[in-house]
Amino acid sequence: MTVTVAPTYPNWNGRPKTVSHVKNPAMAQAQIYKETMDAYLANNTGAFGLGGVWDKYAWQSYIGHPEAQPMLFDKSGNPKPADYALRQSLLAYLEKTA
Repeated sequence: MTVTVAPTYPNWNGRPKTVSHVKNPAMAQAQIYKETMDAYLANNTGAFGLGGVWDKYAWQSYIGHPEAQPMLFDKSGNPKPADYALRQSLLAYLEKTA
């Protein structure tokens, strides 16, 4: 399996650039989750780990990125598009392999 990693370029204050330039960050996040899960399933890796599921407790907010919203559920516990995208990917895989 080949994994391509895009470099992160720091901005002037040393923090990584955010996705503020993206028109719809929630949909971009959903696409990333879906493509990542699709790659895992296509390569039979056997495991897919998440560093949490709720933005309220995301570790990124504790290390100087309070604007980070990287998880599947928002700070109120509501599912975000990323949750639905992950489910869609899993269901498509199950239908294909059933």
